This record gives sequence, C-alpha cells and structure tokens, in this order.
Amino acid sequence: MNPSISSPLLFLGAPGLIGNQVIPALKNAGFSVLAGSRRGLSVGGAPGVSVDMRDPSSLAGAMQGMAAVGLVISDVKDMESLGLNAIAGAKSAGVRRLLWFSSFGAKPDNQARFSRRHPVIDEAVRASGIPYTRVRPENAFFSCDTHCKT
Repeated sequence: MNPSISSPLLFLGAPGLIGNQVIPALKNAGFSVLAGSRRGLSVGGAPGVSVDMRDPSSLAGAMQGMAAVGLVISDVKDMESLGLNAIAGAKSAGVRRLLWFSSFGAKPDNQARFSRRHPVIDEAVRASGIPYTRVRPENAFFSCDTHCKT
C-alpha cells in the first residue's frame, strides 16, 4: 500500500471474516484504520464509522480525507452496485489507493453466483484510474496484484 502509513484508511465491510483478520494486521503495521460498516462497529482496535454503501452521500462523507479505502463486499443481492458506489465515492473523494478483496474464481461464467459477480467490480476498480491492490484467493493460495498509475 503506497499512501503514507499515518494516512487514514477506511476499511469498508470491516466486521466480516476478512476485516477481523486484516484490520488488526494493518493496525499492528502502524496504519491509521477506521472500520466502516452500517452499524459503525469497532473492529480489531479500529474505531467504527457508520457508512451505508447503498447511500452515495454516506460514502462521500465517510471517505472525505481518506488516503486509502479497503473494500470487502459480502454476497448480497446488490453487491455489484455496492462496489460501484464505493468506487465512485472513492474517486470523487480523491482517495489515493484502493485495496479490493476479490473472490476466488471471479469469472463471468463461474457457476457460483458470488464469484460470477466479482468481475464487474474488478473491472470498475481497474477502470477507476485509482491505484489499487487486488487480493484474490487462487487455487488455495492468495494472489495480490498491485497496479499503479503511470
């Protein structure tokens, strides 16, 4: 992650399995992290921030002043629109880095609905122009693609 370690990072989808593992690791590495969720729960020592990914104005307010945004989206009916809202909010707020947790087997033809829907968000992250790191489990291992603007 490129933004300064003291720069604030908003981790959306914080209370889930991934957030409960990644947020403490980021905090231990010295990052200033805020845990974003609808209920504003504190996670792994990071203060909670109430943010609704279905509400662009909620996203805009939560992302103001954030150097980076971590994004995890659970398997909900409108997950693509949640991802697109978050990416649009990050772009308008001037976020300098996205940390996107994609899905195993993220392909449009995947039989698993969850994995079949992630390519839409993968492409939106890539097309946003915001430097990003995509974390995706692959064949029981994780791969991490880091892309920076040139």
